[in-house]
Order: sequence, then structure tokens, then C-alpha cells
Amino acid sequence: ENLKSWVVLPSLPPNAPPPPRLIVPYPGASHRTARDIGNPALMDPTAVLVGQGYAVMVPSLRSWRGGAGPADGLARQIMAIVDAAAGQADLTGRFDPTRLGLWGHSFGAYGALAMIGEADRFQAAVAGPPTPSTTSACALRNSASVNRRRAAYIT
Repeated sequence: ENLKSWVVLPSLPPNAPPPPRLIVPYPGASHRTARDIGNPALMDPTAVLVGQGYAVMVPSLRSWRGGAGPADGLARQIMAIVDAAAGQADLTGRFDPTRLGLWGHSFGAYGALAMIGEADRFQAAVAGPPTPSTTSACALRNSASVNRRRAAYIT
């Protein structure tokens, strides 16, 4: 599976220090084109964060199936993407690879909370309103009274 991740960079004045980088994880999300990121209807904060001077990474993450949960190996996946971007020649000096933060909403907040517990390279994390557990998320998905489109991200 060939996954493509994205770094969206702010416009900075000449000689400005490289901005910190915020990672916006969403376990199982794949972003094939740049149009797949920055959708305000999906509570994607990319445009707002870039406008505030942050470099924003939107990683494509492998979907989870079987016995492993969505957080299993998530830190390894994201840190590999973070390190690959830091070593990419055209991104050198465009963001500070040592100043990292996480921003997640809903299931992305679940991913941010899992990451902050697994990796010690993040200085900050924002998780708003998270899916508290995959057990409760799966219970919601299986409930006959839940709007199936709203719970579709769980499957």
C-alpha cells in the first residue's frame, strides 16, 4: 500500500526561524491528493493552523483490521513519516523537526492521545472531543439508533 502524507507550510518572512510542526493524525485515513486535506466540514484545522504560522503534517495512516487496535503501531507509523519529512531535501529548514505537536478531533483526538502516551518527542497535544475508547465507538457503530454515516469512520 503506497500512502502519501502531506506537509502544508506557512508563508514566512525572510530569515524567519523555521516554524514548529503540528501533526494531525487520523488513524486509518488516507490522503491521496492535496484536496483530501483541509476540509473544514470534517473539522480539519489545517488551514487555520497554517494561517497561524505552523507547518502542518497530515499523515496517511494504514487502516487497522483484525486483532490489532487502531493505536497499535501508530507511534511507529507517524514517527517514521515525521522523520522521513525531516530528511527530505526540499523540506530542509522549512519547519523545525524538534518542535512537534499533535492536534486531533474525534477519532483523530483518540490518535493524538495514543501518540502522546507512546512517544516522547511531542511538546504539546490538543485532543478535542476525542472518541474515548474503541469499545464505546464500536458499541455506537452497532447501535440501531445511530446515524450510520456518522459512525462510518470506525469500520
